[in-house]
Amino acid sequence: MRIGYQGEPGSYSHQAAGELFAPGERVGFETFPGAFEGLASGSVERLVLPIENSTTGSILPVLDRLVSDGVAIIGEHLVQVRHALLAVPGADISGIKEVWSHPEALAQASTSAGQSASVSAVSAPMEPPVVSPR
Repeated sequence: MRIGYQGEPGSYSHQAAGELFAPGERVGFETFPGAFEGLASGSVERLVLPIENSTTGSILPVLDRLVSDGVAIIGEHLVQVRHALLAVPGADISGIKEVWSHPEALAQASTSAGQSASVSAVSAPMEPPVVSPR
């Protein structure tokens, strides 16, 4: 069975898809609309998508598509979200001035990231990265 999710390998949705459908092949989509299109076209048989976040609330783009596409929820799975602050080798926490991340991750980690008034949170652009061929 092919299971669609929105995100990259290693994302929380990728993790949830593997936990729910362990023997299935996971297929990542860049966007929520892309995931729903994959379901409609038959390129995947199921979707594993977030519908709610305990920090920031409902994931409206997903809920809207459930209604407009007539897709039913057949199960629920909870995933514990744990973020880590990574830096280059030799960096010290006192030298960190900005944290760049996905807006959702910044909101989820706001209590930790906001503990230092000298650190500003920056929402990273969500466009796919440009990769240069070697």
